[in-house]
This record gives sequence, C-alpha cells and structure tokens, in this order.
Amino acid sequence: MPVRPALSGLRRLALFRGQGSSPLDLAVPGWECRIVDAYRTCELAAQEVPRPEQPVVITSPRAAEWFAARFPGHQGPIATAGKATASPLQKVGLNCLVPKDTGGEAAMLALASVLSTDRDIFFPCGVKTAGTVEMAAGRLGLSLRQVAVYRLEPLPLPPLGALDALAFLSGQAVRMVCQGVPAACWQQWRELPVLATPTALAALETLVWQGKRFLITKTAQRMLDFDIPLLLTDVLGSIECCSG
Repeated sequence: MPVRPALSGLRRLALFRGQGSSPLDLAVPGWECRIVDAYRTCELAAQEVPRPEQPVVITSPRAAEWFAARFPGHQGPIATAGKATASPLQKVGLNCLVPKDTGGEAAMLALASVLSTDRDIFFPCGVKTAGTVEMAAGRLGLSLRQVAVYRLEPLPLPPLGALDALAFLSGQAVRMVCQGVPAACWQQWRELPVLATPTALAALETLVWQGKRFLITKTAQRMLDFDIPLLLTDVLGSIECCSG
C-alpha cells in the first residue's frame, strides 16, 4: 500500500468505519473517496437487563440501537456520549441527555447531575471499551453495571493502493484496522493528512502515531454528526497545505 505525492488529477481518500453504518454519499470534487468497512458488529445475549427506572449511560450507536429495540418505554434517565449515540434512542421516543462535550466522561457527568437516590448505572456496551465510563464512575462514586451486548470482529481489508489522505470515524475503526495493516504500512501513512473524530484521534495517538500532527479543522464536529460529505468538501481542498 504505497504512498504517492499529491497529484493534480483525481486524489484518493480511504474512510474507515464499521460495516452497516449509515449510508454516505461522498461526492467531493477532485477526490475519489472510498468507504472501507473495517469491522462488523456481532450481537451478544445480554446477561442482565435494566430496571424500569434505572439510570442508563450509553456511549456507542450500536449499544443505543440494542437498547432502543428492547426498552423503548424505559423511564429512567439516559445519558449518551453524543448526537450519533442519542439518535436511535430518540427515534423511539426516549428522552436523552446529550452533553455539549462528547465521550463517556461527559455522558457520566451529565447523568450524575440528575441523579438522586438511585446511583446504580446500567451500562450496555461492547466486550471491550475505552475505559472512560468506568474511570468516571469511580471518580463520581457511582456503581456501574457493565453489560456486554455486542462484540466487534475485524474484516479483511481490500487492496487500497496509493492514498492521499485517510479518515477514521471511530476509535474502534482504528483498533480494527491496526489488526489488519502491517506496521510498515502505518509508517508510510504517517505522512498523509488524517481526518478523524476525537475518539479516533485518541486511538491513533495511543496505538499508532505518537507525536504526529493531525489535520484538525473548525468543522471537525461534523464528523460526530455524520455530516461527512460537507466536512470533506470543506477541508480536502486545502490538504496540500495541511498535511501531517
């Protein structure tokens, strides 16, 4: 998977995400934008369910979809890690706390602010988590009932050829791609501009590239809102002067 210098013709971006994510129409002038499914989600049989009024924290769209399908009438407070996570819950009429900041810690702080006596939190999640919810629960003195409702499996990556930029929609996408891409390829990719959500940036900095300067723009929030085409249109045109 060699890296080539930027060309005056059509340039190529690979966008890594989970299989079955929301459809994207990536039509950006001057670019060939390829969506690469890096992993798939496998549902698990939950070993525990929430009480009708139990507080709930949800930090991934997959866990939100699982919860919305089973507990559309839940009466307890629900805090989410962002708009994308809240969306499946809101579609079935559930009220959610959506903090201004994103991530597991922000969700836990929002939930803690509305709790009274019941401080036992139901946390549906994947087999592996980023650990931010667990750490926040400890700092806030909250009891956390962590229930794995899905696991992620990496998918074989297709030949990608020469690339001019990369995009990652989640930390999970980074972790799954790490399992399928050799270290030498990551070293070649180091010189490319990278667009990423905050969780993906954290994973890239931890797992792959310590000290790399990433492409950050004022419109980065749009990646969290899944307004990917508008984000790419805004920033890819200036990629020559913003490379890592």
